[in-house]
Amino acid sequence: PQTVIRMSAPTEEDLIAFFRESKKSILGLFMKSERERLINTFQKFRDVEVIEELKSNYHLTLELPGGFYIAKKSADFIWIRKETPKISQGILIYSYDFIDTVAFDISRIIAFRNSMTEEYIPGPTEGSFMIVSQEFLPVISKRIDFNGMFAVETRGLWKLEQDFMGGPFVNYTLIDEKRNKVLTLDGYIYAPNAPKRDLMIQMEALIYSLKFED
Repeated sequence: PQTVIRMSAPTEEDLIAFFRESKKSILGLFMKSERERLINTFQKFRDVEVIEELKSNYHLTLELPGGFYIAKKSADFIWIRKETPKISQGILIYSYDFIDTVAFDISRIIAFRNSMTEEYIPGPTEGSFMIVSQEFLPVISKRIDFNGMFAVETRGLWKLEQDFMGGPFVNYTLIDEKRNKVLTLDGYIYAPNAPKRDLMIQMEALIYSLKFED
């Protein structure tokens, strides 16, 4: 399950120039291939109970493998997480009625995420909760093609207010056209002293496995 890209050019200089011009597209192809490989792997170890909960009450499915469980849920919010002694992975899914395109502004995405995590994602100490952190790195947001749908991808760091935990997150905001709702799927990692790149790619693949149900 590999993607191979072959390039040819009249000269070495032309090849280098072409590669520099196309590097984002090339990286995108490799990332798409990696996501598809991971999704195929996840499908072999599906957690039917959690997937059915998403299907029945939230009108969507994700190819969630075993180990994930529902930590908290309400009518328009669900927190799915996986815990090991060293690593924590979580997906937040929430929605609200679509009114206008302000829903795709980065300030709105951050503000709504903060409101959800303050209400639903407490930290281990009293009064602590998850929020977006912009102290060390800015939040990066861009418009993307998400499985053929328009979406805004937002990446950044999270931290616990009034505590010391933190890590990376990736957020995808799109429209559920059947129900006219803004839908956000947000994956985060907590893995102190451990590489996080591959873990984040796993979270992206899980989110990209999204399918809407009738």
